[in-house]
Amino acid sequence: MSEVDASNTRMMMSFWDGGRCHFTRTMALAEEAVHRGIEVGVVTSEKYAQEIGSLGLASEVYVIPTRPAVTTPPPYEFPLYSHAFRHAQRLRGLGFYDVEWVYDTTQKEIEAMKHFKPNVVVNDYRDTIRTSAQVYGVPVVGVAHTTGSVDGLPFSWWSPPPDDAILPDCKDSFNKVRTHFGLEPIVDEREMFSGDRTLIPSSPSLDPLAKESGNTFHVGMLSRWKSDKNFVPIDSRLAGARVFSYTGEPTRPQYGFETMIQEVMTQSSDQGFYVVGDSARYASAEIARRQQEGTAVVAGFIPGPDAIADSSVTLCHGGNGTIMLSLTLGKPIICIGPYQSDCSSTFWGVQDQGAGIMLNHSTGPLARKLAPDLGEGVEIFGYWKTELTADGIRVAINEVLEDDSYTVNATRLGEELIELGGVSRAVDLIQEMM
Repeated sequence: MSEVDASNTRMMMSFWDGGRCHFTRTMALAEEAVHRGIEVGVVTSEKYAQEIGSLGLASEVYVIPTRPAVTTPPPYEFPLYSHAFRHAQRLRGLGFYDVEWVYDTTQKEIEAMKHFKPNVVVNDYRDTIRTSAQVYGVPVVGVAHTTGSVDGLPFSWWSPPPDDAILPDCKDSFNKVRTHFGLEPIVDEREMFSGDRTLIPSSPSLDPLAKESGNTFHVGMLSRWKSDKNFVPIDSRLAGARVFSYTGEPTRPQYGFETMIQEVMTQSSDQGFYVVGDSARYASAEIARRQQEGTAVVAGFIPGPDAIADSSVTLCHGGNGTIMLSLTLGKPIICIGPYQSDCSSTFWGVQDQGAGIMLNHSTGPLARKLAPDLGEGVEIFGYWKTELTADGIRVAINEVLEDDSYTVNATRLGEELIELGGVSRAVDLIQEMM
């Protein structure tokens, strides 16, 4: 079906519109592509369409939803930590079992390709577009956090599911659409965000699911973070060690993280804190005093590159972007209360390499609950209660600050990430597929 003019170099970008790291990575690749004279088109949901337009990187922006418009809330309380054994858990929960929606979305993507005529599609976790690209007849370069997200061991490899567990499945809707277009069926939902070539924004040392593959390449950090000229660092004379805390707490299940961090700040008067968060939720008199004296900053936006570079340790929930930025800057990390096994798998290698500490909601066995919205007899696994405490977080921070090996290992891993080439190497690999 492809009508691509081989004399042109056109790259179509697509990404999942959940965590911002997908958008940030995609725009970094787009910026490099435009710099090389490649014309860029972007498939996005409404969420990022205006922002992409303002960046001026895309010659065409195609607004196509990433998921069905209506998602029925699950008939159970969502866990603080969700341990998914299959990618199908996410897909079914978001409504991807709707064959008509998958078909309509695929058709819209194909029409966008007919209009833009890309030589390659670069996809950062958009689930439907690989089928569309295969129908149109152009190669796909995927971006995935670990090789286990593509062709390695299954999700949550370190904790195999119980023998009696019935796990969710969401292949039928994709395969019915693929059959309609004469394509081979998929055998695993992860195939939908892999590619003919797949880029891993990490390093082999950090990838706990690493598997040798001729079409999978670790490329290091893909985001290009820029310094903010308005950044004002905490005076090192007032606080010798600084801590950077970045979380998505306002949009996630609540378990008292802000209260814990306030307690940590109160108990650690010799440390400075950069805290990304809602200042109204860090409103104690002590935190107000710390901000007034200049040993704490609490704001909805704090430039990560500047604050992390000025800090000794990063606190986060395990997002790939924050992890890669922190390590690239040589800073150890404490992962506090990851939300899902995707974050855990990203962080697992950091802990194994001695560059950080994982503080999950529990060290006990996973709890399990029936999830009828995901299929008959299907269960979900995770933690519905937290055992995290301010004391536990404070002890972990002090351990990292007092043991130089964490910083040494973070610096080593950061150098490895930089040597993998980042955005420049990634676009080299993409261009080889054009």
